[in-house]
Amino acid sequence: MLLGLGRRGQYAVRLALELARRWPDERAKARDLAAATATPGPYAAHVLGDLVRAGLVLSTAGRAGGYELARPPGDISVLAVVEAAGEGAWSGACVLTGAPCTPDTPCAVHNSWSDARQAFADQLAAADFSGLLTADQPEVPS
Repeated sequence: MLLGLGRRGQYAVRLALELARRWPDERAKARDLAAATATPGPYAAHVLGDLVRAGLVLSTAGRAGGYELARPPGDISVLAVVEAAGEGAWSGACVLTGAPCTPDTPCAVHNSWSDARQAFADQLAAADFSGLLTADQPEVPS
């Protein structure tokens, strides 16, 4: 079973995590963020635009400009970033038929699939970029 993020959502999380690493001391150019996250340059610019429009990232023009988080990493959930990239809205299509599937017209897997999607969204909502930064740190031997 595939339950995960598409490419745009993955790039959005990568870019936001890189901005969290630099927060609050450093703005970054789109090209530098793209290189640091292995995100194709034009794609990075589009995804960063999504994050700016969602109010998660600030963009400053000019030589000293660049991108930075709009608020502390602990105040930004992974779900907010994924939704800003356009991947938060779950399809109402039935996994069996592709037609609309609702609680009023459920298919055989409707309840199980809905529960799995909700659990996935709940986990993304509970995860913030401060926590991702902590998990991203290599352990230092004692």
